[in-house]
Amino acid sequence: NDGPWSSFTIEIGTPAQSINILVSTASYQTWGVDPAGCTSTDPSDCSTLRGRFYNNSASTSWDPNTSNVTTTIYDLDLESDLGYSGKGRYGFDNITLGYLGGGGPTLANQTVASIATKEFYMGVFGVKPQASNFTSLTDPIPSFMQNLRTQSIIPSLSWAYTAGNQYREQQ
Repeated sequence: NDGPWSSFTIEIGTPAQSINILVSTASYQTWGVDPAGCTSTDPSDCSTLRGRFYNNSASTSWDPNTSNVTTTIYDLDLESDLGYSGKGRYGFDNITLGYLGGGGPTLANQTVASIATKEFYMGVFGVKPQASNFTSLTDPIPSFMQNLRTQSIIPSLSWAYTAGNQYREQQ
């Protein structure tokens, strides 16, 4: 909704749900847009515009985050310094980078939030290697990047990313 950013595809859940997300260098979590993120007043292609839906209730591998026995909904603290806010339904699910069978890694039981807020228009894939904490700082949940490294799928926590610039004229 604010320009032609470069997104990429990941798959979440069982059966796998393909969604387009934006890379976030500030986040350490994965978020997908919930079906409630589009309403009857939105354009008919809202799901496509927002990167397609991740419906956690349609995933047999979804495991709600029950760290807090009263809710699975937590604040989305990403970019709160910029005035963005919202809430997400957190749990754990399978995540595949790229399409299933495309050669990208798949990790089970990863932190995932299903978001409906329009403050964050598309889902995100966080590359910051920081743990999530839902109860206290003594109970960290490793990020996708940390889990890739721990399982020796990647050699280090270093990464590079080119966001692209689709409107820039080539010299």
